[in-house]
Amino acid sequence: MVELMDVDFLEIISKELHIRNKTISFAESCTGGRLSVLFNSRPGSSAYYKGGIIPYATSSKIEFLGVSAKSIETFSVVSKQVAIEMAEKSKEHFASDFAVATTGNAGPEKGDSIEEVGTVFIGIATPERVYAKKFKFEGSRERVVNDAVSKGLELIYKEIIKK
Repeated sequence: MVELMDVDFLEIISKELHIRNKTISFAESCTGGRLSVLFNSRPGSSAYYKGGIIPYATSSKIEFLGVSAKSIETFSVVSKQVAIEMAEKSKEHFASDFAVATTGNAGPEKGDSIEEVGTVFIGIATPERVYAKKFKFEGSRERVVNDAVSKGLELIYKEIIKK
């Protein structure tokens, strides 16, 4: 049996999206566009990669992406609810079939959130549902960001291969 860690998620996701004529978009805060860069760098990605937005600042999540200010006030900018809204809005704005959103505290300071450093919420929007999961990553800022990118790829991979 192939372990998930042995799988080249990006390769499989890209092929499956292309074969199935499906598209993907991103709304990345704490990952700073790294997922978008990965997809954009693939030959032929224009067939399935619709685009991404990097609403890093809290105000950008509201003004450019359309996340509810009330959600941020109620739940915090790093929260399950905000990750869900980010994924929904990305899918909507780019008219994509799938979307991945990241919001978190990569460190070394907490910023506008109540969550601890290393906390990341990853939102996933599919044609059938939208959800978010919370993760706690350890290590340097770079390690937290890299772990969030890897986990985002893993989550969307699982959704795409289900279909």
